[in-house]
Amino acid sequence: MITGAPGATDRISLFLDDKQRAALERALIGDPRVTVTEDEECVMFSPPKEDHLRQNSIYEKLVQYQRSGEKGAYLEYGPVLVTKGRHKGCIGFFDDYDDDWQAVVYFGDPLLTNQYDTFPIKYLDNLIPTINLLERIDELRGLHFRSVGYAERYRQLLELEYCENLLFERYIKAMYLKPTNPCRVFISHATGDLAFARALATDLLEAGYQVFLDDWSIELGEDIIAKISQGIEASKAMIPLISEAFLSSVFCRDEWTAYYMSFAKEQPDSIYPVILDDSQPPALLASKKYARIREDRDYQQFLEPLLRSLKRQSY
Repeated sequence: MITGAPGATDRISLFLDDKQRAALERALIGDPRVTVTEDEECVMFSPPKEDHLRQNSIYEKLVQYQRSGEKGAYLEYGPVLVTKGRHKGCIGFFDDYDDDWQAVVYFGDPLLTNQYDTFPIKYLDNLIPTINLLERIDELRGLHFRSVGYAERYRQLLELEYCENLLFERYIKAMYLKPTNPCRVFISHATGDLAFARALATDLLEAGYQVFLDDWSIELGEDIIAKISQGIEASKAMIPLISEAFLSSVFCRDEWTAYYMSFAKEQPDSIYPVILDDSQPPALLASKKYARIREDRDYQQFLEPLLRSLKRQSY
């Protein structure tokens, strides 16, 4: 307890490592204005012997676990995706773990709820593609209207709010990120596929790429045709999101055709078609290797090779 003027008492909580704590103690003890009193609420910390710490600390166990190369070994505290078990597909906040590698996960903001579940740490993954967030939000909105108990409905509402906040933060962060890669990617999409386009754009922005997405790249009052033309000219890669709506859109056809005609010779391998339904690619794109995405697992398998291809396109 740190005491100031007579009759006034202030309590301060600090999180310090051993060196910082020792330095603070020396500074306080050496200051004649500081008086020391006992506090029954505090527990004296006695550091264990170094050999005991090295052999038995959970940190050392974590190092050994990481070296084993098991999935989940490099898990970081914060948002996680549950990949196995009864809560597969759920998104929560990884807060802690015990000696048996059971992770404590809150399905909601940990500051707003005391409800949590435990999982083997290898069931969790920090990699949460934006499309997973979107699909989980849609799923939770549908689940809310089903006949479930109050406790489960409350848990779902907390997870829904947490996922919506994560998605909003990710969108805002991605829109203002400074790209680290000179490669600019043009995403061509139909209006009905905007949610998927935003998710893909967010993941590409987080990976350091510049992205042209009409929803974010064209400001209110600007000439749409002129801005799209400038975006196509400045891009080194195009990702057409092919669907029934895309194929019936004149704007979408003009976008990918203009890019194809401008860069077919200079950058022949810079178009990466993605099919979102049972549609077939247009004739000019039929020879291109494409990805067909129907669920989040397909998206995860597509994103990694896409980033590898874009990296090659950058140089």
